[in-house]
Amino acid sequence: MTDEVVNFPRGGKRKESSNHDDDKEKDLFQVGNDVSPAKTRKKDVKKTEVKRKKLRRNEKRIEPLSFQKLSEDQVILGIVKDVRDHQMTVSLPNGLNGMVSIMEISSTLLKRLQQLAKADSCTDETLVTLKKLYQIGEPVPCSVISTKTEGQKRSIDLSINPTIVNKSLPLSALKTGCLIFGAVASKEEHGYTIDLGIPDIMAFLKAEPEIDDSSLVVGKCFWFSLLKDLDADVTVGESRVVNVSIAPEHVKEAKVTLQKASSVECFRPGMKVDVKITKTVSDGLQVKFMEYNGCIHKRHLPKSPASYNIGQKVEARVLYTAALTKEIHLSLLPRVVNCIGVEPQPMPMSVGDVGEWEVLHVEQNRGVYFQAQGITGFAPLSQLSDEKIENLNTTFVKNTAHRCRVIGFHPIDDVALLTLKESVINEEFLSISDVRPGQIVKCRVLQIHSSGLIVQLSKRITALVPNLHVADVPLKNIEKKFSVGDKLKCRVLKVDVEKKKILLSNKKSLVTTSQKIPTSYFDISRGDLLEGCVITIKNNGVVVSFCNDVTGWVPRSELSTEDIVHPETLFYQSQVVRCRVLSCRPEEEKLTLSLIIVGKAPLAANQKKMEDFEVGKLVEAKILKKEKHSFTLELQPSGDAAFLSKDHLSDSKDNQELLWQALKPGQIIKDLMLLKQANVVVTTLKESFISAAREGLIPKSFSGVKPGHLVPGVIKHHQNFGIFVELPGGLTGLAPLKFTMDRQVPDLTAVFTCGQSVVVKSDASQRGEPTFSVQPSNV
Repeated sequence: MTDEVVNFPRGGKRKESSNHDDDKEKDLFQVGNDVSPAKTRKKDVKKTEVKRKKLRRNEKRIEPLSFQKLSEDQVILGIVKDVRDHQMTVSLPNGLNGMVSIMEISSTLLKRLQQLAKADSCTDETLVTLKKLYQIGEPVPCSVISTKTEGQKRSIDLSINPTIVNKSLPLSALKTGCLIFGAVASKEEHGYTIDLGIPDIMAFLKAEPEIDDSSLVVGKCFWFSLLKDLDADVTVGESRVVNVSIAPEHVKEAKVTLQKASSVECFRPGMKVDVKITKTVSDGLQVKFMEYNGCIHKRHLPKSPASYNIGQKVEARVLYTAALTKEIHLSLLPRVVNCIGVEPQPMPMSVGDVGEWEVLHVEQNRGVYFQAQGITGFAPLSQLSDEKIENLNTTFVKNTAHRCRVIGFHPIDDVALLTLKESVINEEFLSISDVRPGQIVKCRVLQIHSSGLIVQLSKRITALVPNLHVADVPLKNIEKKFSVGDKLKCRVLKVDVEKKKILLSNKKSLVTTSQKIPTSYFDISRGDLLEGCVITIKNNGVVVSFCNDVTGWVPRSELSTEDIVHPETLFYQSQVVRCRVLSCRPEEEKLTLSLIIVGKAPLAANQKKMEDFEVGKLVEAKILKKEKHSFTLELQPSGDAAFLSKDHLSDSKDNQELLWQALKPGQIIKDLMLLKQANVVVTTLKESFISAAREGLIPKSFSGVKPGHLVPGVIKHHQNFGIFVELPGGLTGLAPLKFTMDRQVPDLTAVFTCGQSVVVKSDASQRGEPTFSVQPSNV
């Protein structure tokens, strides 16, 4: 009885129930804890996701190349990203960049540069620059020389010298059809010797009609394909020659043909290999070739790792071998796989382009990948916004479009570098290369410097307005006219991408002109009217400069319809002039101009003449201004303008220099002789002229120059048949070669210099004009 009463604390009897009733009771009280099918599926998905995460943690990760993992002598495939005269930037995998100096191209080029350094002179033809050798987009194997970290700045120094790049290449790898990197060592009668950088092994490239000799510069490196196996019985110290080909069809198809590799060094960066996919992981693919393992990071796959099948065979190109693990990293990107043996592939977009890009995926703590027109783009965290982004995943949802600007390219990764910062997208100029010579730009004064105004074109770009171009007329104190923060409108004179320098002009006459301002000799045609600046003033003419180093010559006869005897009296450096093109030879970069323009008053046409001018008259003058090689004077008491050149300060060159330093504006010069009058009164302080004037020996015309008379003069210019001598009054005569020296001299310019004082003797007459002698025995 006791056994039948179970757990009945409140008294009474427990009700007996059938199994069915028990089930109902359980159903009744357990409704709240029941699990629906939908919730079961959610739990299953959650369990699956947990399993996947666990698998990902356990799977072997493919680590991309990084700055920290680089080691000296490590060889990596790169693509030339930028070329300057003496160095080039190479794009390395995973967004790294390295620098190659012109000294690290090849041993042959290094010797050539050392020889040029010792030479007395160097022409444009013999001058070696990397711009003449390489172009953007060329693939090169690079050996890491060193890595440096200075604050936030990191630098990687590289070498493409075959002696370094091929240092550890086993001889057993030299098989028919393999790819190898070498430098042109010399040009021979029937071809070229190629330095492979391997001791005792020299390659020979046979001359073929299809080979462009002009491109095979001695010292430059190329990719070659081996035409025949290296002899198997080659021993150390024994020299051998192998034949190679540079034909695109051979180089493009060159790949590793080894049946068995002696070491991982047989697979050099740049070589093409057939690989078999052994595993797909979240970070990429694991592959195998021969007995060696390799990997391909997802950034070097043209599609998702999941789209590849295990056992699938693909053709890949070696990027590098990991320094520690000795695992070979490869690429399946079409741009990389097909980069050797073809012309460099241009990037499909330009830096500065703005457009809509769709989100591909987000990489936490790194950035966002985008796609547009079949091109992959990447924006690092620092370029995603001007403001802080709280959640990347909610801001950048897959397939959503965002406005981006291209700020660069990384060719080895086949990726465009993007920015989403509105401040950068709205900038007019992103890099110096965006600025074009001749264009009008708006800028702001950053600093007033001794050399001119330093102005800002954009956040990243500054430029210089030289002192000669801050205004239409030269200013002594530019700080009185300009202040920091002033906004200017300037014209771009020159853009030097190599030196990262931009020169501007603030001359209103150049900024607002409607006339053509050329930036290339090929832009110029005969008859064009141009606006430019005087940069050089000579006795026989002036040089006018335009944008982008285009210059033209205006001969003295084309300066004006008036005879401009001394151009320096009418022109000053940086003076804006309007020119007419007489002739232009673009190939020779020669441009001849004229300042005589129909409908325009010629220079010096309205200049006042001195009424009582007389050659040989002695006067006083006040120094008004000191120019580069002359003085501007005011004759006393008439007030007439006059000119005194440095060459006419004295008969002695030494005294000329002393007087030039001593004389200052405001001083009065006495016993100044009137020499001639053309567009301006020209004077002299030469004692030989003044003494002759006091003795009344100054001829007024050629008729006054009698045979046998001794007259003072100055050397005007030289010719191969003699020298021309100028007398007072502007009279000019020839001293033939036989009447210059008592004995023959190889070079008259070493004896007679322009502006030198001489005493001449009239010996004969040709067409009514005397012929002079300056022979010491005659005078």
